[in-house]
Order: sequence, then C-alpha cells, then structure tokens
Amino acid sequence: MKTQIVKVKTALQSLLVLALLLSGPSLLAQKDTKSDISADMRQTIDQLNAQLKEAMEKGDVSKIMDLYADDAMLMVPGGKALHGKKEIAEYFESHKNIKNVTMSVIDAGGSGKIIYQVGKATMTTNVDGKDSQETSDFVMVLTRQSDWDYKISVNSTN
Repeated sequence: MKTQIVKVKTALQSLLVLALLLSGPSLLAQKDTKSDISADMRQTIDQLNAQLKEAMEKGDVSKIMDLYADDAMLMVPGGKALHGKKEIAEYFESHKNIKNVTMSVIDAGGSGKIIYQVGKATMTTNVDGKDSQETSDFVMVLTRQSDWDYKISVNSTN
C-alpha cells in the first residue's frame, strides 16, 4: 500500500511539473513578469532562494538538504529523477564546485499550501582551475510542511 501511495504521489508531482513546463515557453519568453502572489509568498520564495544560493556557494549539503522536504524529487538534466533526501544529497555532494549562483524568478503562483516558481538560474563552477558558466530554466514547487515552513518538494532543471 505504501509503495502505491509513493507511486501516486510521484506521478502527481510529475504531472504538476509537466503542466508548469508546458506553460513554460510562454512564461520563459517574458521578462520579469509581475506575479499575482501575495507579498508573503514572494518573501518566502526570495528567502528560500537566498538560503539555497548561500548553501550551494558554500558547498554546504546539510543546509541545502534542510530546504528540501523528506519526500522531495529533484529532476536533473539528462532526464534523471532523484527521490528523497538521500539521493538528492548524493547529487549535491558531487556538485560542490559551485562558486556563484544567480536565480531570477520569471513567474510564481500558488495557494497557502503550495507555491511554485519558474525561473532561470546561472551557476559558475570551477573545475581544474577553470571557471565555467551554465544557465538553465527551472521549475520549483514548495509545499507547506506540518510546522508551517515551506520546503522544496519538486525541483526540475534543464
């Protein structure tokens, strides 16, 4: 029964991300869209993004994982989906060479329980003494937890 619940939840998360990605081309073609979200929701997004940026630049996987829900899903380039904190932490452990992260939110929305953001992220990494820059689109879904904090439940980048 638990396996079926996990499969249904994963399918629903995938459908939500797919729906956001399908609407993404029109959203991503716009610049700095004004979102119809409350100031509190916008502040939640900005705070989470600032914490994620700081933790990624420091290579602090523990702090990164504090921002993810226990049952989170991270979809990374190449079509791989990572489920749960253990798999996501292993991914970030292997990507600790990030020097700088910038994130710009193009669109955001949601309700009291779920907030989503669509945006662009640029990461500067250093491999063998050489800086390299990558820009990607992302869709991130935040869900309110039982303690009323928002955590990343789905994060998809291309």
